[in-house]
Amino acid sequence: MNTAIEAIQIHPEGIVGQQMILWVPVIGVGGLLLAKAFTLFGALQMLLCRRLWPARMAATIALLPICSPLLVVGMPIGIWASIVLADREVRSHFADQLEKSSQKSL
Repeated sequence: MNTAIEAIQIHPEGIVGQQMILWVPVIGVGGLLLAKAFTLFGALQMLLCRRLWPARMAATIALLPICSPLLVVGMPIGIWASIVLADREVRSHFADQLEKSSQKSL
């Protein structure tokens, strides 16, 4: 124990290393929250058929085991959403919806 205290006193950069270790979980949790928020945004875009790329990204994020609260639920839903979003008719429907929304804004 004394050698660790002496090492910190001799090498002050050891304190900085220990403080950086404390930030790793904060950054990790922040990244997961950001992934969850984007998944929710993409799911909403998929539900409203507005934008295709956020819907595809949400389906891809749902496939990641670390970003899914229940792997048993998230993985099949991510696969299903990816398959559905790859369908030509679905893509054309998203394009039609985007065109309609751009015409309404004019």
